[in-house]
Amino acid sequence: MQELKQPSKKPLIFYYVVIVLVIMLLNATLFPMMWETPVQEVDYTTFMSMTYDDNIGLVQIDTDEIIFTDKAQENFYKTVPIPSDMDLVNRVYEHGGQLSSIDTGGQTNSLLYILLSWILPFLPFLVIGYFLNKRMKNAMGGGDGMMFGMGKSNAKIYVNSSEGIHFSDVAGEDEAKENLAEIVEYLHNPGKYREIGASMPKGVLLVGPPGTGKTMLAEAISQALGKKLIIWNIKSTTKAQDGLYVYDVVQRLYDSQFGGEGVDDIAKYVRLGKLGEAFTAEEQVILLIDEIDKADLEFPNDLLWELDRMEFYVPETKETIKAKQRPVVIITSNAEKELPDAFLRRCVFHYIEFPDKELMAEIVRVHFPDLDDKLLTQALEAFYRIRQMPQIKKKPSTSEIIDWLRALVHEGVDPKRVVKEVPYLGVLLKKNEDMDALRRAWR
Repeated sequence: MQELKQPSKKPLIFYYVVIVLVIMLLNATLFPMMWETPVQEVDYTTFMSMTYDDNIGLVQIDTDEIIFTDKAQENFYKTVPIPSDMDLVNRVYEHGGQLSSIDTGGQTNSLLYILLSWILPFLPFLVIGYFLNKRMKNAMGGGDGMMFGMGKSNAKIYVNSSEGIHFSDVAGEDEAKENLAEIVEYLHNPGKYREIGASMPKGVLLVGPPGTGKTMLAEAISQALGKKLIIWNIKSTTKAQDGLYVYDVVQRLYDSQFGGEGVDDIAKYVRLGKLGEAFTAEEQVILLIDEIDKADLEFPNDLLWELDRMEFYVPETKETIKAKQRPVVIITSNAEKELPDAFLRRCVFHYIEFPDKELMAEIVRVHFPDLDDKLLTQALEAFYRIRQMPQIKKKPSTSEIIDWLRALVHEGVDPKRVVKEVPYLGVLLKKNEDMDALRRAWR
């Protein structure tokens, strides 16, 4: 007798894998938009006006944005902070604001969210899968069993490790510092290095957690060399083209409609980007490309292409702009994304460790020279204890402890309360789940 073959479960396994991936994609893109509280983007002037009018409620200050509400906490706004505004926290307190973590993801009941986002979308595919499974069994002569073979399969799923090579595996800190010193020496004495055939790398890549002073290091290099510093702040929407030039077609259209002069002069509406400014500078400059890991995956390769060519073409004016001097390019990254191998090969890598307690105390003293020793000790104890907690996803950085200490000093908090209660936790942690995790685990 010929052995009866059981139907293969592989097609159904692939089917459910695809469905799970589709639902995960919907939960990562579409569904959060349905639950999210609308946040209006405003400029910093509007934020200041609302502050001085005593019309602000909750305020969340991050390194790259400020999220705040009006006094009634009915409307949500966000703006880009100005790093030089060192009095921001005090001003918020003086005008009735409250520093806190703001959740713009909505307050939907968790059980309802699971039902609407996971269970209901899965039900139609579950029914379709049931009939597909039943049809396959009938076609293959298979017997009855539990739905989709559940309770019978001995299959095991093996998941490959998601941990790959990290930036800290590329080079040690001592070696990186030595390389950085050689670059500074090259800029001081280029002739000595040209004799042995050495040339400048495409860029110096400074990698490290937020708040480790990567941007400040670039500024220090600029001052040490006596060269102009041009800063290109990267956003998630930034393209390499933005660094070359921008053609303001809207302004030209406006001028043509309302009788503006010089409309025929297209060059008038072409504005050089930061990379274009560096190319056209009469003397060699330092170009800081800040937080390159915020851009999309294609940005580093596109940037590398422009740095290789050291020229670009402006089709609107039919002009080719060539670099008068190769700029010294310093690139910073928070290591939130892996950068392309081709890009890394052309950069000198330098990893900056997060400051330890002793170094952080020196940094704090720069901002608060008269800070009480007991308050500083207790604040550092709590700060590093929080950073070591595995439950905390977004670790507080240098800017957070500076703002936290400013709030503690402003409110005259007793140092004995700092470690025990962690007052003004919203200044340190920016995510609700992190705050909940800390409250559960803090002793």
